[in-house]
Amino acid sequence: MEWQIHNLEKANIALSDFDCNHDFNELPSYNGNYPQAEGGVLLIHGESISKAEVLDIFLSKINWHPKRIIFIEDMRRVVENMADYARRKNISFIGLEYKGAKKAPWISISREEFEATWKQFLKESQSVS
Repeated sequence: MEWQIHNLEKANIALSDFDCNHDFNELPSYNGNYPQAEGGVLLIHGESISKAEVLDIFLSKINWHPKRIIFIEDMRRVVENMADYARRKNISFIGLEYKGAKKAPWISISREEFEATWKQFLKESQSVS
């Protein structure tokens, strides 16, 4: 969790300021680690429980029904599972599967570069639909 938060902050991505820190000790663990929520970051360890299930429990705990989920994942079946969850909950969903996540070199980009790329992606994805 610390690594995730550190890298998001390093990229100038603002984390949530609402109180949502939670350890999900009631859920199955993976190698002794339970899903966690901190600063708006939801971290699920392993595959002992689906990400959609953890998200559903998390949203129930904070009593929030989002209008849209943007989900990025390197496994298609996980993206499809999250898309099914969003459809059942009547939540708009954008799911992205990225390939080569474990092999690709990681580089830091600025917030401005990310936002420009994201705006271009949204523009292109709207013209396709």
